[in-house]
Formats: sequence, structure tokens, C-alpha cells
Amino acid sequence: MKVGWLSIIKRILAVFPLILAVSVFPKLPEQVPTHWNIHGQVDSYSTKAIGAFFLPVISLAILVGFQVLPNLDPKKKKYQLFRREWEIIQTGLLGFFAYLHGLILYTALNPDVDVGKGVVVGIGSLLVLIGNYMGKIRQNYFLGIRTPWTLANEHVWNKTHRFASWFFVIGGLLMIVNGLMCGVMPQVFFLLIVSAVVLPVIYSLAVFKKKEQLFRNTVTVLFLVVALIATLRLFSGEDAWICENGTWIKHGNPDGPPPRRPCP
Repeated sequence: MKVGWLSIIKRILAVFPLILAVSVFPKLPEQVPTHWNIHGQVDSYSTKAIGAFFLPVISLAILVGFQVLPNLDPKKKKYQLFRREWEIIQTGLLGFFAYLHGLILYTALNPDVDVGKGVVVGIGSLLVLIGNYMGKIRQNYFLGIRTPWTLANEHVWNKTHRFASWFFVIGGLLMIVNGLMCGVMPQVFFLLIVSAVVLPVIYSLAVFKKKEQLFRNTVTVLFLVVALIATLRLFSGEDAWICENGTWIKHGNPDGPPPRRPCP
């Protein structure tokens, strides 16, 4: 897709949440859900006005920031080297905010609907999109994995972002599968997010110190340990709330309280 079309699409995505909020505002309840806990349950509400217009304002502010920040970057000439990728990432982020805002308004109008899976799938899709283009991001001060080591050495920057792209894509795909098949599993969600964010930072230090092999060996051992724990977890008793005869029954040791949605 050409950069010109992407520029038009991202502007539409930035304005769409505002149009949607205005159109459904009269139908919204006085309290709108705006935050979910790690179990996919609503744990925070905002007033009708904030719930309807907070994210649209943020989206418009992000759109403006995308235009201004590169011009303030000391390495602003680098953006021309990944202009198309930069436009795609902007479009993806604004699309995610539009999608999230749609979920918030839908939940406000349909309080019995569980959108936890939708949130997880949305985050996973965003990670896959960013991961696909992360390896082409060139050194700058606003976008990417900006550690002292990546900013000090362009070779370290390039290797770190190629490494991180794999973790973002794989983590995002696993998150999508988890959301579609298993619902919201806090441990899996937290592990994938931490892996995608923390491991590339540590890898940038390892490359800078020329300790890549030690890092790879350590990650391999950690992966095997996690795989073993996941296998044991898979074949052990499930910790969850099970719906039986219209009542939520505690099975094992679930991490959170029983779901608020009706038990069919």
C-alpha cells in the first residue's frame, strides 16, 4: 500500500472514534467501563463523557504527535529510510485505539458481554503488526527499543530490532490463539508481554558486550523451563470457575473472583 493512502487511512482512524462517540453518546449509561483487570473483568468505570470522549481525544493527540515528534528528533533524517514502515505502524496504533474504543462503547451498551477475549486478540494483533516491521526501523530517539546500547551503536540497534521482531510476532500470535481458544489467562498474557519487552532490552546489552552466545544459552534454558511448567500445567487439574446448573463453581484454585457475567 502506498504511503499516501496510509496517510489518509490513519487520519480516518483517528477521527472515527470521535464520530462513533458522538453517535452513541445519547444511548450510553451514566457509568462507562474503562478498565479491565488481568482476568478480563471490568474493575473501573468512568463518567459518561470521559468514557465516550477520552480515547478519541487521545487518538487525535497521537496523530498530531506522530507529525511533530520526527521533526524534533536529532536523527530525523533516518525516518526517510523507513518512511513506509513508520506510516504502517502509525496506522496500526490508531486502528488499535479505534478498535479498543469500539469495545468500550459496546461493553457500555451490552454490560453482560465479556470482551476480555477481544482485548487480548487486539493486543496480540498489534504486536504481530509492529513485529513485522520492527526490523526495518532505523536508529532514532522516539520509536523502537531505545536503550543506552542501541542508541550508542547502530549495529546493536539493528540486531536488537531484528531479534525483537521475532518475539513480537511469535508473542502476538500466541496471544491471539490464547484469546480465541482459552480466553483470558493472566499468567500467559503477562509472560508474553514481559518476554516481548524485557528480553530485547537484555539482548541489546548482550550484543553491546559481545555476549550473544551466553544470552542465547540462557534464553534456551528459560524456554525449556517454561515449556516444562506449561506442560505440567496442561495435564494438571484446571484452576477456573466452571458454570454448572446456573451457578459458578470453584474448580481448583482460580486466581480471581467468579465472573460477573450470568452463568447460563
